[in-house]
Amino acid sequence: MTSFKSFFKQRTVKFFVIVFASFLLLSNIAVYGFSKYQYEREQKRQLDNYKTMMVHLLTMESEAIAVTYTEHFYHTQGIFIAYYDELDNLVYVTEEAPKIDEKINLYDNEGLLIGSVIFDSQNSILGNELSFGLIILNSFSFILFLVFLQLLYWYLNSWYNLLEKDLMHIGKKGDGFNFSDLEAVSVHMLELIESERRIREYQKEYVKVLAHDIKTPLTVIRAYVEGMALGKIEFSEEVMNDLINEVKFLDKMVPKFMQQSSDFNQAKQNIKPIIESIISRLNEVFKTKEIAVVSLVDDYNLNISYIDISRIVENLLFNAFHYTDLKGKINIKLSADDHNLIITDNGIGMDEETYCMIKQGPYRSEEAYLYNKKGSGMGLQIVFEIIERLGYKIDFETKINQGTKITIKFK
Repeated sequence: MTSFKSFFKQRTVKFFVIVFASFLLLSNIAVYGFSKYQYEREQKRQLDNYKTMMVHLLTMESEAIAVTYTEHFYHTQGIFIAYYDELDNLVYVTEEAPKIDEKINLYDNEGLLIGSVIFDSQNSILGNELSFGLIILNSFSFILFLVFLQLLYWYLNSWYNLLEKDLMHIGKKGDGFNFSDLEAVSVHMLELIESERRIREYQKEYVKVLAHDIKTPLTVIRAYVEGMALGKIEFSEEVMNDLINEVKFLDKMVPKFMQQSSDFNQAKQNIKPIIESIISRLNEVFKTKEIAVVSLVDDYNLNISYIDISRIVENLLFNAFHYTDLKGKINIKLSADDHNLIITDNGIGMDEETYCMIKQGPYRSEEAYLYNKKGSGMGLQIVFEIIERLGYKIDFETKINQGTKITIKFK
């Protein structure tokens, strides 16, 4: 696994070194090959010109002039030459004698041998210039490479510092990124973190809601059991079926939370049967305090999930039940014309300070605690959350010892 630092400061530089060295090597091979080809052509041209001039001078002029020309050729071209006559006698040799022994014969127009020369161009001015030129070219290329490498290292180092800054900034809120793709990674990471945070909050909330929802069937079962224990309720097949239904309701509740069943899906439905079913289920609970429940429920279609309307009605009815005295009264009215649900009780009510505290979060006053020691204050918070999420409105009319009227406006 390669780090960004290793990639920028080592591997990238190494890659460019290899590429440049390879390019320099190939360039040298290409230049050397082309230069060698051009040098050999020029060398052959010089030899041909020298031979042609020597034949001309030896046949048309004199040997002395041919020797003078050879001496001049040596000084201008830097080629070592030795001249022999037709009898193979050495006539002239340059200051520096040729280092090769190969002789080249000279013939006149009739094909007669008129002399020979040794033409040593190994150390000619042209050859020296070529070698010197290659040395200068390679030296310049090497210096250019060092300068380029230094600039590359500085460039990569400056960009790595920006990259390192961005890497340290990933997962933090705020602007200041130099690389847009790393900013996109950071935004995605923040979204994942926020999503995980919301999931954890939902899980905590669902646990609280589930614990609170379980109270309803447990309260119904408890009411039946206590009623039978006190002799107020006779055990019958109907009572047994009610208890079995409550146990089944408990058994299905957890899987509904885990699998998010259709009860959680928002759909347009008539909420009258749901409300009447809840009132019927809680009938034995109300009897434990001899509370009279008066309901006036219209058929009313509402776009809401089964679980949401159930929680609203159950929590409000249980609050009315817990904080209403013996032989009290609870009224439930669902008006299709007014598009609202009204639940009224003649219980202990609450003052303005208690109501404000409840709106801020789970809260129970001392009076509420005296009436129901096991309450948590979560019931109303669940109702508030549903009302806010669905865009409804909820109004409270309440006074100490004069009861409470709660109105939920669906439109």
